[in-house]
Order: sequence, then C-alpha cells, then structure tokens
Amino acid sequence: MNQENSIYISKNYLVDLKSKMVHFRAFIDRPIRNKYVGRFASKIKGQGLIFEEMDNYRLGDDIRNMNWKLSQKLARPIVKRFTEDKERPVYLVVDQSSTMFFGSNYKMKSVVACELATISYWSVVENQDPIGAFIISNDGHSFIKATKSTKKSMAILNELEVANKKLDINSLSNKVAYVEGALKRLRHEVKQNSLIIFISDFLEFNDEAYSQLKMLASKHELVIGHIVDQNEEELPAVSNFVISNSKSEISMNSRDQKIRKKYREKWEAHINRLHELCRKLSFPIFTINTHEDIFTQLKQRRFHE
Repeated sequence: MNQENSIYISKNYLVDLKSKMVHFRAFIDRPIRNKYVGRFASKIKGQGLIFEEMDNYRLGDDIRNMNWKLSQKLARPIVKRFTEDKERPVYLVVDQSSTMFFGSNYKMKSVVACELATISYWSVVENQDPIGAFIISNDGHSFIKATKSTKKSMAILNELEVANKKLDINSLSNKVAYVEGALKRLRHEVKQNSLIIFISDFLEFNDEAYSQLKMLASKHELVIGHIVDQNEEELPAVSNFVISNSKSEISMNSRDQKIRKKYREKWEAHINRLHELCRKLSFPIFTINTHEDIFTQLKQRRFHE
C-alpha cells in the first residue's frame, strides 16, 4: 500500500487527481430551494444583477427599471438593462482534525476527505466558478477566500497537504471548539447564497455545531459529504480487541453481543441525528467510505454525470 495516498496525501497527488476528475455538476447546478427566491427552481444562483446599458423601452419591459429622468430629457421611455450575475461562490469545508486520522482497511478518513475535496475543487475550477475553502485542523482552521484565479485557488491544495500532514497518533485535540470556531467564522465570511460542500465524519459535533449548520443552511446551499469507516459502523468480532489513542488503551471482547449492540446503537444515533437534520433542512447528504476506491463509489452514485 502506498503511504502517500493511504496514510497521507501530497499536493502532487491532489494535482494528479485532475486527470481522473469526476464531474460534480449535479451539485454545482443544484436548483435553488430558498423560500425567498420565488416559486420556481432555477439552476442559476447568482449574487444579483449587473447593470449593462440604457435602452429604449420595449413592450413587456419592467417599468420598475425605467430611468424617469433620462426619459423626460429625451422625450421617450428609457429603461435600464441588466444581466444576471451567474457566478456562485463555492466553499469547501474540509475536516482534517484528530477523529479523521483513522482507517481500518484501505485509507484514512482524512485522505478520503482530501480526495473528495480535490475532486470537487477541480470540477468547480472547470465550471469557472469562484472557489474558496475552510480547512479544520488540529490547531484551528484556515480560511481561503473564494476566487476564480486557478493560481490563487491552488492555495487550497497546499493547505490540504499541510493540514493532512499535521495528523499523527499523538494529535489529540478539542475538536468541538475548533468546529464551532470554524463554523462561526464561515457564517460571517461567506457571501449569502454560496454553495458549501462540507466534508467530515461529523464526530464530536455538539448541539452548538449542529445549530451553526442550521444557520448556514438557511443562507446557503449546503451539501454534506459524510466520510465513514466500516469499523465505526460495527465492531469486528475479535475475542481480544485492543483500542488505543497512543496515550491509553483498552481491551475488550468485541464478540460480546451486549457490547456490539451498545456500540451499534451509539453509531445509529449519530447517523440518525445527521440524516434527520439533512431531511428537515432539505439539503443532500452522501456517504463515502474508506474501504472502496473513491472514484468507484462516485460512479456508482452517478455523481459523475
């Protein structure tokens, strides 16, 4: 197994993903569902209207765009013409905190999160939309403002590499505080009506973090990329199963049905809470696991079309 793309990633590896890129147009072009934008869904989610020119009034023009002073001066009706600003900023929120440094089989969750973020990044760049990022790491978070410049936005891949390589078995952190801080800043920094692709395992998200997600969903289009490992869903059946966080360890009989049931119930509670939030707020969630190739999973889910 190549450590570069299973335990840690490099910027060169992320750049090379462009050649195998899966299109995320299903998310980039998601219809608007904000209750303030009218009855009909539109695939364009712009920031407003851009003034283009003054023109003679034509039947059917909106009289609210009349330039009354100029019309009076020229003795004929004149209207302002506008074009729609079709650009929509896209922000990648990528979790590279301690709970992501786990993988029981093929890859670490942190690596899969970087892959998914990078595939999204190249898709947005190809679509010529502004792209920025929030990267949550063990020592806080980094913010990269959305830009259309590929040269400037490549800083996102740099930051992914830096945050990913900070992770190790000793990297325990107060994830709750980092997540809350990142989400609060995200709400204040990001323009309304942006598309936010949030990639995380969503472990150790408390009530305040979920509250911040709700507030984000009220002003933006939110897409959840949930990264999971098969051993988080269900314990392997081992008589002497040892769990360690590098500072302490415990041993258990994971064949014990009571232990397995309790473990499973806790996982299901986590999943149900996250999916219930997505259902109530009508934003999509898709799950990517660590034991299958990410491109295979995306093709199976038809996200490449």
